[in-house]
Amino acid sequence: CKATVIKLCRCGKTEREMLCHQELTCERRCTNMRACGRHPCKRRCCDGNCPPCEEVCGRRLRCSNHKCPAPCHSGPCRPCPLTSDVRCACGRSHVTIPCGAEQWARPPRCEAPCKVPPLCRHAPITPPHKCHFGPCPSCPSPCCTALPCGHVCTFPSCHDLAPPPVRAFEQPKPPTARQQGEGDAKPSKKGGRGGKDSSTGVETGPAVQAAVRAAEAVQQEAAAARQRCPPCEMPVPVWCFGRHDQVQVPCSRACPFDCGKPCGRPLPCGNHTCSLPCHVPAQEQQQQQQAEVGISAKAPGAPTPCQQCTRSCSRQRACGHACPLACHQGACPPCQVMVRQLCHCGKTSLQLECDVLARQQAAAGGASEAGGGSAKQRQRAVTEAAVATSVQHPNVVIT
Repeated sequence: CKATVIKLCRCGKTEREMLCHQELTCERRCTNMRACGRHPCKRRCCDGNCPPCEEVCGRRLRCSNHKCPAPCHSGPCRPCPLTSDVRCACGRSHVTIPCGAEQWARPPRCEAPCKVPPLCRHAPITPPHKCHFGPCPSCPSPCCTALPCGHVCTFPSCHDLAPPPVRAFEQPKPPTARQQGEGDAKPSKKGGRGGKDSSTGVETGPAVQAAVRAAEAVQQEAAAARQRCPPCEMPVPVWCFGRHDQVQVPCSRACPFDCGKPCGRPLPCGNHTCSLPCHVPAQEQQQQQQAEVGISAKAPGAPTPCQQCTRSCSRQRACGHACPLACHQGACPPCQVMVRQLCHCGKTSLQLECDVLARQQAAAGGASEAGGGSAKQRQRAVTEAAVATSVQHPNVVIT
C-alpha cells in the first residue's frame, strides 16, 4: 500500500508520516533490564518484550579459578565442571577432586609396596612398607655387625646409607578447560613422565621413578658403606703404664696411659723404688704387662727403663757409723772406721778398726759375764784382747 499515513515506532516514542507498507523504527536504545537482572536490553526501538540475554555470565565461580561460561542468568552459578586427578607416588591409586579443592588435596591411600629399594645391610630381613611420598622409613634393626676387635657394633640403629627420598607431595595446579576436554586433568608433577613397573605393568608416577633411579645410581657407594662401622664403643678395662690405676674406656681408644703417679717399681738396689712419672716399662716388663692386661697393641712411646739408684747406703749400723758404699743389697761390709779405746788404767789408748773392736768387746764381755767379773775386770779384758790383736793387725795403733 502506498498510502501515506502517520505511524508510531515500536517503542512508541517516535511518530512520523510515511508510506503504509513501511515499518518505523527509531534509533533509541532500550534501557530496560533483561531477565538476567544484570545487563540492560540496549536493543534499538524495543517494544518492551526484551529478548533473553546473550552475553556470557563471566562471574567468578566458587572454585576461585574460573569464570562461569554459561549464558548470563539469574541466581547462583553452577559449580565448576572441571576436576583434577590426584595420584599416589607410584601412580596406582588416584582420586578425583573438584576444581578449587587443590589446596586441601592429599595423596590417596595406596596399599602397594614402595618401589624404592633399601640400601642397608638389613634389606633381606626388613619388612616392606607402603607407597609414600617423602623419605622412606629408617631401618629399625640395630647394626650388630662383628668387628675386628671381637665385639659387635653397638650403634643403636642402622648406620648405612638411607635410600633416596621420594619427592614430597605437591598440591595439583588448577585444571584448564583444555585439559578437561582432553581427559587429562592430572596433578602437575615435576620430574618428567613416569614409567611402568616391570613386575605388574602398571604405570608408576614420576616421583617414585626418580627415587628408584637415584637408588640405582648409589648402589656401589651403598655397598662400600655396608663394609664400614663406627669405631667400637664397647667399654674395656685399661691399666696405666705402671699398673697404678685402671679405667673403663671405649675399645677403639683402649691403650695404656700415663696416670701421673710415680712409677714405684723396685730398683735393683732392693731398697728404693723408681720415682720417675708413670712410664712405659722396659721391653721385658712391657711384654709381661701386655700379656696380663690383654692388650695386643703396643703402648705409645718408647720403653723407658727405671732410674738407677744413686743414693748412699742409709742403713743404721750397730756401731753408729754410716756405710761408705752406695745403696746395695745384702749386709753392709765390716766397719773400718778407726776408733780410740783407753786401757783399763786410762794411761794408754789404742786406735783400731770399729769392727775389730766390736768383736773384741763382744768376746771379752761374754767371758767376763761367764766368770762373774766386775765392769773394771771386763774393761781390762777388752784392753788385753786389743793389745793381743795389735800384734796380728798392723792397723792397730798403741798410744
